[in-house]
Amino acid sequence: MTSVTGFYQTNVGRDRKNQQTLCSYRDLISTAEVCKFKCAIVSLDFDKAFDRINHQYLIRVMNAMSFPPRLVAVMRNAVINNSARFVINGQISRPIEVTSYLRLGCPMSMDLFAVAIEPLLASLTRRLQGLEIHGKKK
Repeated sequence: MTSVTGFYQTNVGRDRKNQQTLCSYRDLISTAEVCKFKCAIVSLDFDKAFDRINHQYLIRVMNAMSFPPRLVAVMRNAVINNSARFVINGQISRPIEVTSYLRLGCPMSMDLFAVAIEPLLASLTRRLQGLEIHGKKK
């Protein structure tokens, strides 16, 4: 997953952990204080994140990121094409299409969410000026 998401996404893949993010924040704050830089840290936490991912949007993002068409089709069928039925007064309802939602507990949900937010994060990275610490842009 790290090959399709930017360096700024944490908890995506084995080599990106919260500890690294916290160390980067510490380094940024220390460098800014020593060098008298004015800066801000942008950290996003999405409330009810998996509930809000629109399936058609996710498919468009996957296609725009050049995911193999077969993989997109598998994701569409296995993870995205869902319906729900309800039992009301002992009667089962007709299927209702679920258009926004990634299943909690599904092994693919975290990666699909990372793909879904990649365009936003890439756009912010292009528009905001970063600071280099230890030769790495933060």
